[in-house]
Amino acid sequence: MKQKNRKKNTKKRIIVLSSVLFVIALFSWLFFSLGSIPLSVQIWKPLVKEELKKYDLEEYTPVVLAIIAQESGGKKLDVMQSSESIELPPNTIKNPLHSIKTGIHYFKQNIERMEQTDVDLDTAIQSYNYGLGYIDYVKENGGQHTAELAEQFSKDWAEKMGWPSYGDSEYAYKINHYRTKLTE
Repeated sequence: MKQKNRKKNTKKRIIVLSSVLFVIALFSWLFFSLGSIPLSVQIWKPLVKEELKKYDLEEYTPVVLAIIAQESGGKKLDVMQSSESIELPPNTIKNPLHSIKTGIHYFKQNIERMEQTDVDLDTAIQSYNYGLGYIDYVKENGGQHTAELAEQFSKDWAEKMGWPSYGDSEYAYKINHYRTKLTE
């Protein structure tokens, strides 16, 4: 009798352990296949698409969502950290919709300058962090964003401003990493 109970308990343990491993595997697969874009970013997608549509830039929806992911994780009121693009102190904007409208307007300026100067999209993405002057800098230095150009621009501007650092020289790389996690 004791041996039967042991066999039953062993079977139950195996079933429970198998179920737990299955759940872990399922959640791991979901995490890696769906990406690491949090829901706090994805909830802004309808507003982002609507605003981009006004400028006929809907194709950049994944880029703008990636910017939100990098800038705030979708968790700050200034979701696109766009206050500085209108010469306000960081996080001055307290309305996410206003932040998205302001950020997309600034992003549109980056895209227009990209097209005018015939530089690559990574340059326009990096300029969201550095400012529009980065586009002209890249145009004068080969027309294509590189890690080296981003680092040099950052060093030059940090020195000019008397700051210890200027912007995030890996910004375009980070945005592109998020973009790969998004699906349309």
